This record gives sequence, C-alpha cells and structure tokens, in this order.
Amino acid sequence: MRLSLRESDRSLASDRPPESFWISLRYFNLYRMAVAGLFFGATFVYDGSLNLGSRSLDLFRYVSAGYLFVGVVFHTGLRHIQDHFNAQLTAHVFADIAAITLLMSASGGVSSGL
Repeated sequence: MRLSLRESDRSLASDRPPESFWISLRYFNLYRMAVAGLFFGATFVYDGSLNLGSRSLDLFRYVSAGYLFVGVVFHTGLRHIQDHFNAQLTAHVFADIAAITLLMSASGGVSSGL
C-alpha cells in the first residue's frame, strides 16, 4: 500500500511544471513590460520623428499602453497564481501576437521593420 502512495505522489509532482518554467515566463514578462514601456515612452519623447507609429501614432500609443497594462496584469497573475502553466503561457503568446501585429500595422506594416 505504501508503494502505491509513493507512486501517486510522484505522478502528482510530475504533473506540475518545473519552477524553471515559471521563472523563465516571469523574465519574459518583464521583458514584455520593458519593451511596451519603451515603445509607449518613445512615442512621447520623439513624437512622430521615428518610424514607430508612422501610419497611426494614436493606435500605436494605445496598443503600447494596453500591452504594458497586460504585462502588469500577467505579472500579478504569475506572482499569485501558481497553477495552469499552459493556460497562462497560451494567454501570453496570444497577447504578444495581437500586440505585435497591431504595432506593426500602426507603423506601416511589415516594411516598418518592427
């Protein structure tokens, strides 16, 4: 009977992703917030002189601010919710794809270099 309990404990422990996955996701989220903050700040410092937001500066600012806000929300979730790694990773990937696509579109498309 003891052997079966130990085996079940091992299977429960193996279902949870390693801590290194969570740490990597946290660092990537910090990078996301830094990039979003840089984009948002650059639109005010350099206004329209950069290629960022060349097609629609307002859209670029709104998406950058929203991307920064999403990063803060994800950061809070990563600190307080230590379950559902795959669901959180999927949400992060979809947010990145949506934000980068909108930022590229506001900057003039693929030719913008973003």
